[in-house]
Amino acid sequence: MTDKITENKQLNWSGEFRETVSELKFRDETWSRLTDKIGKTSLLAGIFFFMAGAAPFFIREVNDLALSLLVFRGMIALWGVFIFITSSSAVLKKYLLINISFFIILMGLFESYEAVLTYRPEFEYNIPFTLLIILLSYLLFPLSVRSVAYASILSSSAYIMYLGFFTPARWPDLIQLSVFFLFINLTGLYIFIELSRNRRYRYLSYKEINKLYFLLDEEIKKKDKANKKLSVLAETDELTGIANRRKFFSSLQNEFTKAFRYKRPLSMLMLDIDFFKKVNDTHGHNAGDQVIIEFTERCQKILRQSDIIGRVGGEEFAVLLPETSEKGALILAERIRKSIVEKEFSISSSSIEITASCGLASIDSGHFDNITDFMKAADSALYRAKNSGRNMSCVCGKINNEEILNENN
Repeated sequence: MTDKITENKQLNWSGEFRETVSELKFRDETWSRLTDKIGKTSLLAGIFFFMAGAAPFFIREVNDLALSLLVFRGMIALWGVFIFITSSSAVLKKYLLINISFFIILMGLFESYEAVLTYRPEFEYNIPFTLLIILLSYLLFPLSVRSVAYASILSSSAYIMYLGFFTPARWPDLIQLSVFFLFINLTGLYIFIELSRNRRYRYLSYKEINKLYFLLDEEIKKKDKANKKLSVLAETDELTGIANRRKFFSSLQNEFTKAFRYKRPLSMLMLDIDFFKKVNDTHGHNAGDQVIIEFTERCQKILRQSDIIGRVGGEEFAVLLPETSEKGALILAERIRKSIVEKEFSISSSSIEITASCGLASIDSGHFDNITDFMKAADSALYRAKNSGRNMSCVCGKINNEEILNENN
């Protein structure tokens, strides 16, 4: 995280950013929330300012002077209400600094004027509230140190000057009072600057934490993406993009369990490219790869979205056909076989004829109790197709495919 030395170099004596762009960005991002709070503070300040003038009405008789002062105090308090209203306005919010400064000056000038009218040599009733206004100005209106300081110093000076010119106050008393005001202004200024610094320190820390969270989130996303990619690679045949042997047998386990439990039809095809070794020996392994890719594409064009095809060997493929009977599986197997034969395969600058053999097993006709027997049945049908001359489809336990196709017709 940003250390204190680095942070201090970014801030000036008043606790603001040295760079104008950084300061404007800070205000843009944080002052919207801050000005809302200041609007509420101004409203409360106006209420308490008015109540301070109304308090004497409960402890002594009301005279014309007290009533006049209360009216003026109420008019100044309305300025606090006005600031509260304008602090939520996007158009008028930009004048908030001027309004706050004017509000502080108005309160200070009124207190100075009231101090003259109600002057007492001991100053006991005049000093506390005026000093409190100055101190609270630094604490409650943390916008611009210059605006608040100018307004507070002007109010302090006005108070001393009013008493000096319009009352018989003695010089020692005025000097003592000036020291009080100087102390309050310096204390308030120090607190204001420290609060400004802390706000900007928190802002910098927040930005850096957000940055770290963003980088961490990006790393997590990259890791998740890499893990997903690895997961896909672990289950996908690199050459064809279909399920590899591991993924296919995992799918077979799920589909067989569901079909066996709910007594639903499930068929399986074992496909093998005929004389594939001859393709590799004659045309090379690149040509063999091209044949496998095109073979996969032709199968996928015929298969349904719910069907699962996987490459379980070099030139050997397996297809799961959920909700498919033996007869439906044989029709599909024949469509695949014919799509392989009807058009030559393109390899490099030439083309070759390719055929495929297919073995078929279906749990609705074979009554298989486990996956091993189910797979062996499909493999057995494939070997029979190979041994019977290739380029054909054979069904486990059946001699003539036409018997199946003609069943129930």
